[in-house]
This record gives sequence, structure tokens and C-alpha cells, in this order.
Amino acid sequence: MKLFSKIFENGGSIPAKYNFDLGDTTLPLVWAGLPKGTKSLVLVCDDPDAEVGTWGHWVLFNIPASMGELPATAMELPDDVRVGKNQLTRHEYAGTNEKDGMNRYFFSLYALDCALGLKDGTCKKEIFEAMDGHVLEEACLMGLYTKPTRSSKKTSI
Repeated sequence: MKLFSKIFENGGSIPAKYNFDLGDTTLPLVWAGLPKGTKSLVLVCDDPDAEVGTWGHWVLFNIPASMGELPATAMELPDDVRVGKNQLTRHEYAGTNEKDGMNRYFFSLYALDCALGLKDGTCKKEIFEAMDGHVLEEACLMGLYTKPTRSSKKTSI
């Protein structure tokens, strides 16, 4: 099973337009090669380099196995896809957001042999507990994000 994006390579830079400050536009993701018996998918986006420790930006579950990609906006998701609670305790995508330096963003996709009987807003810990014993395969995509710095112009007199 493979997970990739049309806008950045594994280990490459995530474009600035996907930043928290610019509207939290979700990243388009594509997957292929699901294992036989896949009934649903779980997608998690974590930033292990956040100042407070690993920060959960996004959790989606019950993604139908028939989907081969995630569109560039969460507003276009099928009705049966559920959105878990992110670190901000909202059930939505929270875009990249760094104060200084570069952070890694890990997008993990899990193929499950079942759909999870959980509601929107379920926290990641409960989702992972429900996934236990049902993961057929996992794929990961890592992107880097560095907040752009403002250049200061010096004028000479």
C-alpha cells in the first residue's frame, strides 16, 4: 500500500498555502495498492516536532475502501467518512503552524478489515483502541514545513 500527494514528495516541502494562518486548506492525498479485505481506511496527521510534543492535526476514519484519494477540501468528503477530534479539540483539519524552524508532518494511512462504529469527534486514542486487531496494512507520507520568514528591508540614507 502506498500513500502520496500530488503537491509534495515524501520528505519534501509542504506548500505554504496549507498553513493554519492561510485557512487550513487540507492537503490532497492519493493512495493505491490496498490489501485484499480492506473495508475502510483511517488517516492521521501528526507533527512530532511541535513545542508541546506530538500534535495531532487531523484524524479521519471510515474512509470507504472504494475511495482512491482525498480531495483538497474536507467539504467534499462522502457522508460516511467520520472526522475525529484534533489536538485543538475540534473535528476538522488543523493546518501546518510553526513558530520557528522546520517541523515534520506524518500522514499515516491504515487499511482496516472493518468500519469503526464510532461517532464524529471521537479522539485519536479511542480510534486507535477500536482499530486494534483490525489493521491490515499501514502507509506513511512525511512532509516538511517551515514557516516563511518576513524579510526586513533596510533603507540607506
